[in-house]
Amino acid sequence: MPGGKEKLVSATLNGSIYSTAGTSNTTYCYDPYSNTWSTKANIITARTWSAIGVLSDKLYVVGGFGSAAHTQNECYDPETNETIWPVSA
Repeated sequence: MPGGKEKLVSATLNGSIYSTAGTSNTTYCYDPYSNTWSTKANIITARTWSAIGVLSDKLYVVGGFGSAAHTQNECYDPETNETIWPVSA
């Protein structure tokens, strides 16, 4: 992964590992077959102590903290490389 990151969350989807959130809003994708990292669409809000889950081939980042607790959730669609925000819980 390019650069040092902290407090991010990761999940696997379609054979790749996606990492996002933490102290940055950057989303990275690791392809183990080519052993490469790529940068994807940013999530809207950097957030620590969040959770990530996969549902219907999309990644959902929920909760977490910035200067206060985050109540808006986000959805990343790897097929379109877009982040949808806000997403209802």
